[in-house]
Amino acid sequence: MNIYKKYSVFLILLLCAASFASNPLWNRGGFLDDKVYDCGDNADGLEIGDIDNDGYNELVVGNRGSEDFTIFKRIPGVYDSLAPYYVHKLKYAMGVICIADINGDDLNDVILAHYTDYTSGTPKDDKLGVCYQNATTNMLDPETEYDLPSGLSARALGVGDCDSDGLPEMVVANEESGSSLFVFGWNDQRGDVVIEQTKGGISGYVISISVGDVTGDGKNDVVVHGSGLKVYVQNSSGTLDNATSYSGGGESADIGDINNDGLNDVVGATAHGEGIDIWVQNSSGRLTYEGERNCGGYTEDCEVADVNEDGLADAVIASRDRSELWVFYQESSGGLPQTPTKYIGVQGKWLNELAVGDLNGDGANDCAGSNWGNAGVGGIYPASVSVWFYDKPVHAQLVPEGVMETLKMVVTQNRIKFNLWKDSHITLTVSDLAGRVQHIVTNEYKKARGYVFSWEKYQGSAGVYFITLKAGNKAVTKKFVSVK
Repeated sequence: MNIYKKYSVFLILLLCAASFASNPLWNRGGFLDDKVYDCGDNADGLEIGDIDNDGYNELVVGNRGSEDFTIFKRIPGVYDSLAPYYVHKLKYAMGVICIADINGDDLNDVILAHYTDYTSGTPKDDKLGVCYQNATTNMLDPETEYDLPSGLSARALGVGDCDSDGLPEMVVANEESGSSLFVFGWNDQRGDVVIEQTKGGISGYVISISVGDVTGDGKNDVVVHGSGLKVYVQNSSGTLDNATSYSGGGESADIGDINNDGLNDVVGATAHGEGIDIWVQNSSGRLTYEGERNCGGYTEDCEVADVNEDGLADAVIASRDRSELWVFYQESSGGLPQTPTKYIGVQGKWLNELAVGDLNGDGANDCAGSNWGNAGVGGIYPASVSVWFYDKPVHAQLVPEGVMETLKMVVTQNRIKFNLWKDSHITLTVSDLAGRVQHIVTNEYKKARGYVFSWEKYQGSAGVYFITLKAGNKAVTKKFVSVK
């Protein structure tokens, strides 16, 4: 090979590498721009979970002003949008939502903490509420209300099995200083919820309650966050010991392994501290406070979850005054970086509550956050929820346009994945063994990026199917044998 050919090949390879590095259409995964949905007045509580037993999660958004919650549902075959499902009316204003199977019937229920009605400014009876999922209709029944002890305003609510009986408990506490911690659980003999434990004398205010193993003994403990961090350790008899206090505190906190050592740690939003607090679990089963990591913004809520499919827990933070979603992606060596990756939200609103979970059925976690108007306590203002869908990378061999264009598709039992190198009109069809088109999954113009479609509902009995993708003047067909 002469010197001119050598330099020509080198130049082509260099241009290809530059195209890969700079071309925004190369889909590496990450969050798309947020989609915003109106959801009523004073959006407060927020949670993700399957509440109609269809195998897919819904987004539940509490509306404090209108005393109800709005449910949003995935759109089959669409991976970057949700549709309103229905509105569930309540009797009282609410502030915190959790989703769990409270009564052991293998159906998720919606748990609510009610407190002072800020809509009218007049206190109402504070209640703990459960909307049980109906086993026949798989819809939520009207709320069942449970009276709280006198003087308790259930501002903080956490759900999890904290007595090792196999069923989740509901842990509530007052926001104000001097509160007690009350543990409610399902009683099979009574067929109802009862108070199982009480821990009194919490000094300082309470903002959030989380349930998880922070001592490394395999049993869930209760973590209370507010004016400080307090841990109620579950003992061998399945009851909670008195609290152990740690430095730090602020807004909400969550539990997860943020340094990949197999032990759960705690991450907390610091509110006016403008960053996050980190408590790392050591080998003796205690937490070590690592101090505050300042990021330059009022932090309101915190969730710990793997949001980039690398098997490592990340910290997801709501920056209220910046109206941004901050993600501290755990580094491959373990531990969180000094600065987060930032995603823009609705400017001019407060990004308040967060929820993390798979909202579109593609197997990856998405993020949702409630947007408040800055109206002050007592105000009623329209609210919305932002959803950042995770854009799954599609592992197809793509090359720069102008060198060679390819159309690649991957088919699994439930998913069809492909990348579009350029904007194209596409059709995605499912055919039978004879080649007859049985279903059109999609037939529309699509932007250039990666896509994941669900096709399980198009599968009938077990057999051979042909999935065909057409984009522009190119087409690819995959044969798939279903064993349904």
